[in-house]
Amino acid sequence: MRKTNKLMAIVLSCVMALSVLLGAQNVSAAEFSASKAEMEVLLKECYDSNPAEENFAYGNEWHILNYARSGAVTEAQKKAYCDSVVETLKSSEKTSFDYASENAKVVLILNAMKCDPANMGGYNLVEPLKNEASATADMYGLMYAMLALYSTDANASFPAYVDKLLTFQKASGGFDGYGFGEDPDSTAMAIQALAPFYNKDTRVKSAVDAGVTYLASQMDSGTGAIVSWGTPNSNSTAQVILALTGLGMNPTKDARFCANGKNLIQALYGFYCGKGEFGYDNATTANALASVQSVQAMIAYHRLLNGQTTFYDMSDLRQPAVHQYPVLEGASQTVDVTKEGTLSIRIDCPIEKFVGVEMDGVTVDPKYYTVTSGSTIVTFISDYVKTLKAGAHAVTVNFTDGSATVDVTVAKKNNNPAKKPQTNTTTAQQGGTSGATQEVKSPKTGEEFPVAMCVMMVLMAGAVVYAGKRA
Repeated sequence: MRKTNKLMAIVLSCVMALSVLLGAQNVSAAEFSASKAEMEVLLKECYDSNPAEENFAYGNEWHILNYARSGAVTEAQKKAYCDSVVETLKSSEKTSFDYASENAKVVLILNAMKCDPANMGGYNLVEPLKNEASATADMYGLMYAMLALYSTDANASFPAYVDKLLTFQKASGGFDGYGFGEDPDSTAMAIQALAPFYNKDTRVKSAVDAGVTYLASQMDSGTGAIVSWGTPNSNSTAQVILALTGLGMNPTKDARFCANGKNLIQALYGFYCGKGEFGYDNATTANALASVQSVQAMIAYHRLLNGQTTFYDMSDLRQPAVHQYPVLEGASQTVDVTKEGTLSIRIDCPIEKFVGVEMDGVTVDPKYYTVTSGSTIVTFISDYVKTLKAGAHAVTVNFTDGSATVDVTVAKKNNNPAKKPQTNTTTAQQGGTSGATQEVKSPKTGEEFPVAMCVMMVLMAGAVVYAGKRA
């Protein structure tokens, strides 16, 4: 019995060790390289549980904004928030919220969820933000008003607001938002509001460049995090990441924001407590505000890696006037890929409005088709057509103000298909606007542990043999 118990103890020890290995999912701070694959694992953990509709209510704006910009909001959650905003305004018997910063936050959320803040149950929440007197009362109300107006219209121009915001900058390049002298948070947030005008206004460019230089001087030499009020912390680090990505700058590539071998993203990950939560000045005690701002920064960086618009640039969500153009030739056609030939579609729309073509929702590289006038004629080359699988396909031809969709059936799969050409990936899939693939370092997750399992099985087998000999 004692020998049997010893054998069971050895086996159980092996099983426990294997369980620990298989349960290891998080990358340690020392191993985190800020790769695209690691970012996807991190953000999935942050949004692993989708909140119930009742959490999508007025007052939870920053949490909701993060969900919306990560593309994780459902139609039911969207409706819950919109209803909550309308009910709040009705109960207060007001036409908008009291402060520009509150109004602006709600506008940001509504734009992020593809709702119309100018007609929210009859309320226009955009118009009050154009009131210069109320919107420019303080730096934060001014900054949020600028971000909200920009999220509504990426081409919006409000020079008086820009002029006012520049008055908060000090000789050091930093901005003073509290009246106590310049600080990293105020500076980073001012840069976020000025970012849309960086390449349009020489004064803004000069001011922003000075602000970025100031921010670089606020890094902690040990952790690589940004220091504010004497403490390296996640909040300030997150705001600087939002500022840099808002300018189209990669926070992992700028040498000015690298200390002790760590870039800003790695430094921010150093505050990660797990389960989608971040600490303020450590990685052991989760902090609600630190978590919201840190996740926001990680989303902004992930969007940069994917070639998407910046966190506050919501032009990717605004739908153009939709017009369904009629198909003149090529509607509901059948293609036999075993024969030489092309796939051609003619749309009743001027060629000047042509934007691009999608095959089953994926943008097709222009080198695989030609576009000629005569309305608009799109013709796919034969080599591309041969790569199509047998079955139904949807071809969408996009124009500046609408589209046309054609159903195509491939009758028979080619027995000797040519090598499938590379098509552009969608924005959510690609690492940049060119559609080029990007090599990423995968995080060390449970996917690597079949080897560990084999090792443990060998150990267990050895334990059994050993116990048998002892018996």
